[in-house]
Amino acid sequence: MEISPTDARRKLSWLEQSCKQITNIEGIRLIEVRDPLKDRMQGFNCFVYLYGIGNSLPFRVIDDLVLITVRKSAIEVPTPQAGDIAVYLGKESESETSEAKEQKHVGRITTNGQVLSKWGYGHVYEHRIDLVPECYGSEVRFFREQQKDSTI
Repeated sequence: MEISPTDARRKLSWLEQSCKQITNIEGIRLIEVRDPLKDRMQGFNCFVYLYGIGNSLPFRVIDDLVLITVRKSAIEVPTPQAGDIAVYLGKESESETSEAKEQKHVGRITTNGQVLSKWGYGHVYEHRIDLVPECYGSEVRFFREQQKDSTI
C-alpha cells in the first residue's frame, strides 16, 4: 500500500518528539509516555517494542531479527487484521537513487484497524495506518504471523 505525502505527515516529521503537538493531530492517540533519553541509551525502539524482546541487543541485531522473523514466520497479506504486523518501508536516504527500500518502522494492527507503535526512541502511539512521519517511508506492507505447531 502506498502512502501519499500529506500536510499532516510533513508536520509529523518535525514534531515527532513533541507528544503534546502530535496528539493534536486527528487520527493519533498517545498511549504511553516514554523517556526518550533513557530509551535511546537502552536502544528501546519500535522493533524492540513490537516483539517485547528487552533492550539489551544492539539496534542492528534487533533490526535484522525483526526482518528475519517476519520473513520466516509470517506471510504477507493485502488487508491487515488485528494482530498483524505493519512494516513501513523507505529509501535509506533521500538522495538514494535506487528503488530498493528498507524497513524503517514497524507496528502492530489493533482491533480497530489502527497501528500501535513506538516512534523511534519516543512515545507509543495508536495511529491511522497512513499517518506516520515521512521519514518512515512511503510504503507499508502487512504480515500475519503463522501459528506455531505445538504438536511436535
